[in-house]
Amino acid sequence: MSDKQDYIEKLKAQANVWRTQIAQLEARADKAEADAKHEYTKQLQQLQERVDQFEQKIDEIKKSSDDAYGELKVGAEQAWNDIGNAFSNALEQIK
Repeated sequence: MSDKQDYIEKLKAQANVWRTQIAQLEARADKAEADAKHEYTKQLQQLQERVDQFEQKIDEIKKSSDDAYGELKVGAEQAWNDIGNAFSNALEQIK
């Protein structure tokens, strides 16, 4: 497997982890009081959108040339970090 393919598999695996975490957070949010539940649901929708965008980046990387791969990889790394931070915040708020 090439470096690019390995990287794509790594990104896909992380997206799956995030989807699982969203489902777990949704279960917790369902148990919250109405005001908190509304805020948690909004936050989880934003996380879902970010993961969707991340998966679009994965598709771009799949279709990219080797030259463009390097640039797209930088963007994917930034998105990974941003989503990771957003998940950390959500995990602290939705307990």
